[in-house]
Amino acid sequence: MPHDPKRLFAVVLLLILAAVVWCMILAPSSCAQDRPLPGAPKPKPSSKVFWLGSAALAAAKTYDAVRTRQALDRGNWENDPVFGRHPSPAKQAGINAAFFVGEALLFPPDRA
Repeated sequence: MPHDPKRLFAVVLLLILAAVVWCMILAPSSCAQDRPLPGAPKPKPSSKVFWLGSAALAAAKTYDAVRTRQALDRGNWENDPVFGRHPSPAKQAGINAAFFVGEALLFPPDRA
């Protein structure tokens, strides 16, 4: 007798849900510590890391935008609903710039 796909999906979903509940609710309370370990170093954000990360992000965004524009010019379409199926170069550049600024500001440089 073949397995019912709906029943198999429901069982897998319940197992995933049980794992999530265990990790979020039950496990942290049994493993939690009241105080940090003595002598543990505190991480300090680095301005150098921020600028290198921002440069890498800008390069990746630029590469993606150029390759997408090349594909659009060959008659393909964009699947991201934010851009629309056939975005203009200005719309594509504006949305990519907005996403870049938002992503870069998630990790601001150290001002100290």
